[in-house]
Amino acid sequence: MTRPTVTRTQLRRSIAMRLMMPFARRISAGTATSTGGTTSTLIDTATLLQSDGFWSGQWVYMTASDEVRQIIDYQRATWKATLEYPLAATAAAKAYEIHAVFNALEIHEAINQAIKSSYPSFFQTLEDESLVICEDTLHYDLSGISPAVGIVHGVALERPVTRIYATVTGTSFVPPSTWTITLLGTDLSDVVATNWHFSIYDGSGKGLEEVITNVAADSIQFSNTNASAIPGTGGKCMLWDTTDQQLGWYPLKNVHFDAKQWPSNLRLYAPIYAYRGSRLRIKYSTMPLTLSTEAGTTVVPQEYLIPKAISILCKTRVGDNRVDRQRYAMLAEEYDKEAETYKKNNFFRLPDTELWMEGRDIANELIQDPQGDPLNWR
Repeated sequence: MTRPTVTRTQLRRSIAMRLMMPFARRISAGTATSTGGTTSTLIDTATLLQSDGFWSGQWVYMTASDEVRQIIDYQRATWKATLEYPLAATAAAKAYEIHAVFNALEIHEAINQAIKSSYPSFFQTLEDESLVICEDTLHYDLSGISPAVGIVHGVALERPVTRIYATVTGTSFVPPSTWTITLLGTDLSDVVATNWHFSIYDGSGKGLEEVITNVAADSIQFSNTNASAIPGTGGKCMLWDTTDQQLGWYPLKNVHFDAKQWPSNLRLYAPIYAYRGSRLRIKYSTMPLTLSTEAGTTVVPQEYLIPKAISILCKTRVGDNRVDRQRYAMLAEEYDKEAETYKKNNFFRLPDTELWMEGRDIANELIQDPQGDPLNWR
């Protein structure tokens, strides 16, 4: 069961309603669509029906383009709000919101600051499967994993059953994203299917892992826009069917990290030979992501985010020289108290974490060769 999430749009509209902004109190949906306008004006014959000057000084937010403009004049006779400077495109037939005192950019920044302040009481737990078991490799870099690894709860080794090993003999790139990999002496067309996975575990391109999109007799294709990362020839690779799940992922216990929190690398105590080319699954908790789009979501409860963001907004007005700065100081304190009380009573519990040991991992099937390589299988 996943935790409930909330979008930036929902948070912003809830904050506007909580602060009793005039537009939010009049529009139940939280947004309206203009019936006309230009790049410098916005007209809405259905919503903007208030008296002259009612909306002057408030802030228009164009939701699709993420633009904010202050209204410098509003005329009831023409239902027209004049903007302080032009938008990138006409405002006609576009969704918009109007905010008072605090504009949308300030609200978004406050929401993101509230998300950052929620950690470690609130966090998100994720699984990453981007690391490939490579030839004669014990150290694996975690810095490329996004979001960054905070606390590791478990590491598991993939054990594919239906798999093929081959050698890369040629590579090419067709813009914008098609890679073609030719394999030595391998007839793939009757064996490999699209949606299989492909990885390079030794040689040029070591650590690469992709999903196959097309198969020919001796070549495969996959999508990757990074043309500069095309591997050279001679690399050793594996192709496997991830849907053939006869063996489960093997939980590793003998793993070392350079730090208990926010580790930058993972170290095995012995190389893994039998499953070279397969993946590591890392389950970890990390700081919740900030929101940069309307559809972006966060797992941090809105019951914390809304009062915390309002508190942050009010604090920005405390240093003002207007007479209402004392009022904002009191509001900031009250909303901050509400947010911290909720966080104290409803913080997330961390998942169970593996007890890491020093030694060798032995799965149901032998995955290592502690004697070296006596039969020269490598």
